[in-house]
Formats: sequence, structure tokens, C-alpha cells
Amino acid sequence: MPLSNALFGHQFTGLIRSPFVALFLWGLSFLPQITRHPFEDLVFVAIVATLIAEIPSTLIDRVFSIHFHNDDPATLWPHILSPIAHLMVGFAAGFLLFGGVTDGIACGSSMALVHAAEIVWRKPWRGGMTREVVAEKWEATKEMTREVFGDDIREVKRRAADSQRRHWESRIDTDSE
Repeated sequence: MPLSNALFGHQFTGLIRSPFVALFLWGLSFLPQITRHPFEDLVFVAIVATLIAEIPSTLIDRVFSIHFHNDDPATLWPHILSPIAHLMVGFAAGFLLFGGVTDGIACGSSMALVHAAEIVWRKPWRGGMTREVVAEKWEATKEMTREVFGDDIREVKRRAADSQRRHWESRIDTDSE
């Protein structure tokens, strides 16, 4: 899969996840250590931080996909490293956009926890089919299609050949007259 497709998919799921990050961040803003910010600022930071955090997350997934020759490797490492990347990017975004260490910690932890919750919900460690299994299943599907529709395909080809033969015979007859 091209890197651009993987990045687009990660960014799209990040946009879906960003409202949850904003709500979590809003909930954390009630703590006395966290500075109160307007909700629209929280939403902005959540969207920006999530979209930026998806870049290293995509690169992490890409490394493991290439290493295991599988788009969905059944290993825990990318799913451990990805929330850490979200934590670091969230901390940097919160610190830079809000201007405080506690705000950065709140933003990073909300991003990491929401991302970890998504990982637990999806259960990606179960793994998907390898490329070899997909190729085997595709060959089995093609063979089954040949078995089921073989007679129909032969009949259609026979009719097409007859139609072509009649067409050319009529042209030959017309030309010889």
C-alpha cells in the first residue's frame, strides 16, 4: 500500500477520533492544575495535534508492515509505540499552543488515552490475513467461479463464435456476388 494511502487513512481516523480527544481534554480542564481554555481552542488543539500525531503513527505502522510483509502484522509493537507518539506530539502541541507544561501533559495524555482506547477496541494484535493467504483465497475464488460458471462461459463463447462466423460468411457471400 502506498504511504500516501496509509497516511490518508490515519488522518481520516484521526479526524474521527479528535472530538473524543477534545471532550477528554475539556474534562481534564476542570482539574485545578489545568488552565481553563475556551472549548473552541480545545477543539482546535485536538484536531491539529491529532492530525500531526498521525504522521509518526503512520510511519511506525509502515515500518512494521514492510518488515513483516503484511499490511496488518499481528505484533504489539506498533500498537505500543503509536500511543507514545501521540503522547509526545500531544504534549508538544499543548505546550506550544497553550503555553504550559500541565496543559501539554493534559493534551498528550488525552490523545494517548483516546488512541489507546481505540487500539483496545479494534484488537489489532489478533492480526489479519497475510498476503499469501489472500492470494490463496483469491485463487480458490477464481477456481470456484470457473467451476460454477464454466458451462455458461463456454456457451457464451460458442454463441459469439457462431455470430462472428455468420457475420463473416454473410460478408463473403455479399462480396462474391
